[in-house]
Amino acid sequence: MGLVSCMTVEAIRPFFLSLEQVGYKGDICMIVHGLDASALSFLRARGVHLIPFSSEYLGESTRRAVFGLARLVAPRNRQLLDRLLAPTYMHPHCSRHFFYEPYLRECAGHYRHILLTDVRDVIFQADPFAFEPADGLHLFREDSRFTIGTCQFNIDTMRLGFGEKMLAKMHDQPVYCAGTILGTTAAVQEHVSIVIDLLCRAKQRQTIDQAAHNVALQQPRTAPLHFHENFAGPVLSMATMDSARLVPDAEGRLRNHDHSVINILHQYDRHPALAGQLVQQFL
Repeated sequence: MGLVSCMTVEAIRPFFLSLEQVGYKGDICMIVHGLDASALSFLRARGVHLIPFSSEYLGESTRRAVFGLARLVAPRNRQLLDRLLAPTYMHPHCSRHFFYEPYLRECAGHYRHILLTDVRDVIFQADPFAFEPADGLHLFREDSRFTIGTCQFNIDTMRLGFGEKMLAKMHDQPVYCAGTILGTTAAVQEHVSIVIDLLCRAKQRQTIDQAAHNVALQQPRTAPLHFHENFAGPVLSMATMDSARLVPDAEGRLRNHDHSVINILHQYDRHPALAGQLVQQFL
């Protein structure tokens, strides 16, 4: 499940064609926003269940006026109002969570595991569920050289969304990527709900989903959390990795330290030479 926003057919082909090539037979659900007819046709031809991103995006002055009026709402109704308004001013990367939530609630009984994933920068080398996931939520660490407080992108988004105190508190925490989250349906639902609450408190227009995701991992919950390092699990988070460490095997695939094929390559496009090799396999 993911968001396809303002993307061309060429941009979404690697995700969907690689998923077909690895033999994935499960359902695919995408929130769609700003797609042209050819992109929509491409998705429909693959049986993708499409959820329209249905909210109009409010300008800054309108947003301020709406929140001024919202102060008059009874406190017991304010949380509901926050959730209803969120997709009208938040960046789609944040507001996608507000579309995930009702779909997950409605379909909870139909799926044992859910993958929430980015689309533009994800490619598959194996079925995403072709490993033995323990019950709970599976989180995937970015480059272990960095923490929240030593990666400029995470510093900026944490400060913007949650302030200096939270940034200081999270300074030494590992960075877990918001773009690939896998788990049992109940665990994914619980995490999405926590992230939504944090986003509603922040009320930001900018892309602070990564910050909300990492703050959410510090919150109490019922489902167990399982943390995976790069080269030791089903996802490789490649954004800040040294390209010299990304050496495909003779078949053109990246593998873990135990030589198993890595199911999902995320942020592969940050390494243009390698990206060209990977994408060429599916064109």
